[in-house]
Amino acid sequence: KGQGANNALQDGPLLAKWLSTAKLDSAVRGFMTEMSRRGGVKVRASREAAITLHSNNCWESMVKQDKPTKEGKATAVFHGVEAEHVPKFLEELEKRGVTASLA
Repeated sequence: KGQGANNALQDGPLLAKWLSTAKLDSAVRGFMTEMSRRGGVKVRASREAAITLHSNNCWESMVKQDKPTKEGKATAVFHGVEAEHVPKFLEELEKRGVTASLA
């Protein structure tokens, strides 16, 4: 989900705050506790997203979140591929051995 840089930007001032108010050991423990509490929520959300997006049914998950047109068609675009072409696109990727494990 791309939260690593955002967390790092928050970590710097937080660590500085702890270092300016406590001895080194206490500051590091306090920083780690606070940082883990904040970051843990994002790590879990990222893990869940990765599991969904790297699964064989990732397209179905995306379509469920999509708002269908009045005709009931999905309007989502999967990496530039229009909804009605996605099944064939995914089939072709699988045939060529292109999977999430290549990332």
